[in-house]
Amino acid sequence: SAAADPALLQICRYIDENLTQKLTLGQISLLFATNKTTVCRLFHEHLNQTFVEYANRKRIECAKSMIRTGGKNFSQIAEELNISSVHYFTKLFSKYENMTPGQYIKSLKFKQNTIE
Repeated sequence: SAAADPALLQICRYIDENLTQKLTLGQISLLFATNKTTVCRLFHEHLNQTFVEYANRKRIECAKSMIRTGGKNFSQIAEELNISSVHYFTKLFSKYENMTPGQYIKSLKFKQNTIE
């Protein structure tokens, strides 16, 4: 877990708080006065994923929250989360959630209808 390493915990917190910014390995390395290899190793050893996977997973978690809140279309969500295009957003969402954003909305409506 990230809690096992104080440096990784700081990096993860920074990523979590800056999902709307462009996040690069080089930028993170400079910001935390380390190098790309060390950042990569920390993510791999403690979280069993890459820096990019971590950031993308967090972006998709944030996107799901934005979808549940409503008021924004997929293009706006992608733009706000600094994802290059709505097509790439859909691809990322599908990769991490095993469904498209549209299917996710339908699943929310289905759950809501079965509760009522």
